[in-house]
Amino acid sequence: AATTAIDLLPDGSILLATPNGLALLAADGTELDGIPSSDPIPGIAIGRAGEALWWGHPAGPSGAPSPTAARFQVRGGSAEARASIERASTCTDGRRLHVVSTTGGALRETARLPFLCGARAATWTGTSWVVSIGGEGDGVLVRVTPPRAAS
Repeated sequence: AATTAIDLLPDGSILLATPNGLALLAADGTELDGIPSSDPIPGIAIGRAGEALWWGHPAGPSGAPSPTAARFQVRGGSAEARASIERASTCTDGRRLHVVSTTGGALRETARLPFLCGARAATWTGTSWVVSIGGEGDGVLVRVTPPRAAS
């Protein structure tokens, strides 16, 4: 069975991540926009207004420029947690985290996060996402603060 992920935006619209891509649906189910992808285990977590964290294979409309990778730094954590983060920061299968804008009824990838390729789940805390990476024996929770918009 295919895996899907779903989350609800404050305006009632729906984000649906499937193995075929990410879809933005109106509250009545009408498809407003989509980003194609091929990922057997998609994920999505709504963030601050108009933003979502999505993990999947690199995607985007054909011909669209690729968003630049956001800079990151690891602060704190035990040696074991840092080692787990390091192992999850080498994307060999193309699956990585993306920040996606949902404003105006359209989906637009605004940043590729060059780390945490093995995300399992995430939730928004009001100021950042908490992302679960790794698995049994090396799993950690990582706080991910959205990248600042370029000025």
